[in-house]
Amino acid sequence: MEALDLKDRTRGERFRAHSKRSLIQYALFTLTCFILALLVAPHVLRFPVDVSLNGRALKIPYGTTLGEVAHKYLEPRQLYGDLLAVDGSVLEEQGGEPPIFVVRTKERDASAPIRSATDINVRRGDDVREDIAEEASEVKPGFTRRGTGPFGQVVDAGQIGVTVRLYGAISEIEVAVEQRVAMRDVEVQFSSFGKSSPKLIALTFDDGPHPQYTPEVLRLLSAAEVPATFFLTGSQVSRYPEVAQQIAAAGHQIANHSYSHRDYRELSLEEVRRDLQRSQNIIETATGVRPTWVRPPYGLTNSTVFALLGSENLMFAHWNLDPVDWRRPGAYLIAERVMQNAAPGSIILLHDGGGDRSQTVQAVALIVNVLQAEGFEFVTVEEMYRQSK
Repeated sequence: MEALDLKDRTRGERFRAHSKRSLIQYALFTLTCFILALLVAPHVLRFPVDVSLNGRALKIPYGTTLGEVAHKYLEPRQLYGDLLAVDGSVLEEQGGEPPIFVVRTKERDASAPIRSATDINVRRGDDVREDIAEEASEVKPGFTRRGTGPFGQVVDAGQIGVTVRLYGAISEIEVAVEQRVAMRDVEVQFSSFGKSSPKLIALTFDDGPHPQYTPEVLRLLSAAEVPATFFLTGSQVSRYPEVAQQIAAAGHQIANHSYSHRDYRELSLEEVRRDLQRSQNIIETATGVRPTWVRPPYGLTNSTVFALLGSENLMFAHWNLDPVDWRRPGAYLIAERVMQNAAPGSIILLHDGGGDRSQTVQAVALIVNVLQAEGFEFVTVEEMYRQSK
């Protein structure tokens, strides 16, 4: 009997302990739910929050962002700055900086939520001025000619000017035009060999070398012991380097007549530079001589060409007697035009390449024989120039 009573007492104590634990657990659960309700309710129910927006009293749903409040209660022009042109005119309303939100003296992001009563000040964003774009343009140098004659020496290579136009990148309104680099004219000194000077005369040959006509000319000059100046084109030298070597080996003056034989006036400064240097390199590789004299194609020049010649320290050689042999009027007529007009200081233009030059070859024999008999001495362009100074 006592055993049964002990068992019943133990069972009762266990029940009371269990009930106590259950009561504590329930109380904790209830408290947790209450706390969660306090935390979640404002988000779910979005209770109104008292705020002051730029001094205006408002009730705002809990959790509303600063940006949402500003866009609901303020005009866009109160929020965003404008995009301005360079002259201050408006290009785009509200195209500037976004508004700045200040909550209790601290700047906040537009996405910041409102969770308690507070003072909000919204300051309009700053105006933004369009970027200034630049457009540079070159001012080609002019050309100052001093003296006359077939020889040209660049005294001042000049300088390409650079002007920059400043303008609005969107509006294209011009702000200013600045001179970044001052232009300076190219200055060229021309000279000639006076008619009262000794009877010196120079034969010059353009457009070679040619595998047939150049060697024939060389044989005639060698037989008469006459030096000449050969203005070689780089493209021809690259095809017939051995003929160019024959010219140099015979002691004649080697000069440059471009690589492509294009009108240099139609090319940019850099295009002329590349063409001329390409020819210079090819001629030097074939002959061992780097030319110091140039005759541009067709003898045509402008300030750009002279600027390049000056920067490369190259001399220019034109001509003052042209029998127009390239038209093939007949060997006798070519020779007659030369012989009738030859004078001390004549620089004769002939061609050993660029087409059929058989008439020129025949004319050279006549020219040399007659002018030597008349007491003329044949020299290179370089030699004539030295004696003209």
